[in-house]
Amino acid sequence: MYARTPCILVVGSTGSLFRHLRQALREEGYDLLRAVSYSRGVAMAHSYRPDLIVLDMDISGTLSGFDFCTLVRQSLSTPMLAVSAVDDVRQKVRALDEGADDYVTEPWSMDELLARVRALLRRGYSSRMPSLDETILYSYDRTVRMDIARQQVYVDEEPIYLTPKEFHLLYLLLLHAGKVLTHRFLLQQVWGEGYSQESGYLRVCICQLRKKITHDFILTQASVGYLFYDGQERARYGNPGRQQAVKLPGEALHLAPAFQREAI
Repeated sequence: MYARTPCILVVGSTGSLFRHLRQALREEGYDLLRAVSYSRGVAMAHSYRPDLIVLDMDISGTLSGFDFCTLVRQSLSTPMLAVSAVDDVRQKVRALDEGADDYVTEPWSMDELLARVRALLRRGYSSRMPSLDETILYSYDRTVRMDIARQQVYVDEEPIYLTPKEFHLLYLLLLHAGKVLTHRFLLQQVWGEGYSQESGYLRVCICQLRKKITHDFILTQASVGYLFYDGQERARYGNPGRQQAVKLPGEALHLAPAFQREAI
């Protein structure tokens, strides 16, 4: 299933419980990263981009496990499995609301926890990108190159950093260059079904993409959605500035079921 060995960041204490957990994950064949504080864990999550984070909610210190979830979720969609010795429903609900994808409390078996790890890795793998044959996408003039397998983007042959949501958004726009993608479609595909009315999230993400790409590829169709310029559109409509809304005659895209991503 995986093109490479999944990497798991374990943010946990030095106690025997997490020592046994790390050993079990190694025996399963995963690559491991380790952090013993929340602040170090946040830094490592952003630097190494692991496939999964296993989070000890009971580390003492300036930051809390809830703070960790919030800080990571500001820019990363990495699946998170929270683990706690305290069986408190309010704490569990808060952690899930702050961004944890699953929450396990004692008593739990190692087999159960490893099964939850596998489930989260499968979910993260399947939702990261629609399953298509294309591994590299280009803008019509090859100024923008998008390597799907390596999750890297180049503009004028220089690598640029994108957050996971920016990458997924650019992927959809570039894959369907020349077609107008509606606000609702983009929100559902990138953020999930529950975000179909949150147009502010989409505007901010588009704004960041425009700043990072620098070329005027992404156009706005007022009150409808966005379009990534292809060669034909540029020939017909010229080269408007990034901030100019353009009225285009194309209809909004409705994808076949094979392209639809289930809400996370």
